Amino acid sequence: MRDAPRVLLLDLSRHFGGASSRVLGLLANYPPGRAWLGALTDSAVYREAKARGLPVLGLGQHKADPRLLSRLCRACREHQIALIDSHNIQSQFWAHWASQRCGVAHITTLNSWYADEYRQQWRGALYARLSRWLRPEGPLIVVSDAIGQALRQQGVAAERIHLVANAVAPAPTLEVNRDELATSLALAPQRPWVLLVARLESAKRVDRFVDAMARLPEAQGIVVGEGSLMATLQTQRRELGSDVVFTGTLPHSETQRLMAASDLLVLSSDTEGTPLVLLEGAALAKPMVATAVGGIPELFDDGVEARLVAPDAAALAAGIQQLLTAPEQGATLGHAARTRLLAQFSPQAQLQHTLAAYHAALE
Repeated sequence: MRDAPRVLLLDLSRHFGGASSRVLGLLANYPPGRAWLGALTDSAVYREAKARGLPVLGLGQHKADPRLLSRLCRACREHQIALIDSHNIQSQFWAHWASQRCGVAHITTLNSWYADEYRQQWRGALYARLSRWLRPEGPLIVVSDAIGQALRQQGVAAERIHLVANAVAPAPTLEVNRDELATSLALAPQRPWVLLVARLESAKRVDRFVDAMARLPEAQGIVVGEGSLMATLQTQRRELGSDVVFTGTLPHSETQRLMAASDLLVLSSDTEGTPLVLLEGAALAKPMVATAVGGIPELFDDGVEARLVAPDAAALAAGIQQLLTAPEQGATLGHAARTRLLAQFSPQAQLQHTLAAYHAALE
């Protein structure tokens, strides 16, 4: 393996999402002393990096602070950064200008396709235009072939596109006291737990999950995450009589414990890259039900490693019901998903493919 360039992984999101998980995983596996996370001070990803003992640089309190540019350039000089890898639109904006001002190379990782993620919202059109305008001229990293196809449809040459799927290390055996978790989160320990971990934003369609759980009164739904739709979703829950508990954002370690204790992991999105939460579920051999959208079918096959269903509340409820009533089938799918994870989505392979893209950006 060629020497790893000194890189700044830039994630300026306030909330924790799939891009944040990807950045932290890559940072943990990168050669020591060669990579740093650049983040908003006291953002969720900043706090999580600190908790894990990973190298993180606080760049300010707000993504619109004009002082971010000078701080970013100073960080690049002090740590002799050769390349900035930006992981969301706000990071791409500041990395673009830092590249222009400080002469640092820039590569961007597309964790989602903004026109799909923010469909029918003004942000979708704005972010899509900004992303295209700020796009580096060299290599681009995509987390799914679906995003790569979208780039090719825009005229991006195939040789510029580096597909580097998300990855998760095998999970250790977690000793979980379900009764303690139930007490701390106000859950019913005797009922099946159906877990969804997602930002509460439109593309994640948590409303579809709330609707599906209203059709399954024997089970308890759990949503881990925060976002702009929290109040709307809580109103929907009351109106439908859906037994769903919203925990807000939890530390990663606590989310992992809750995932291990849950009976089923669900994703109800309208669009996805290669969602890390499903890979984390696979690492724990959890039974999973997900909508067959975006890059999800690139991860797992329906009926082999997971149940993949149409993006519809009735179909989602039917898939959940099927695995709750046939736990042996769910266990078989979960173990098959873990086997596929170990074979195809290892952190070592992800690092090798990422380094290849980094070196191409520096040539």
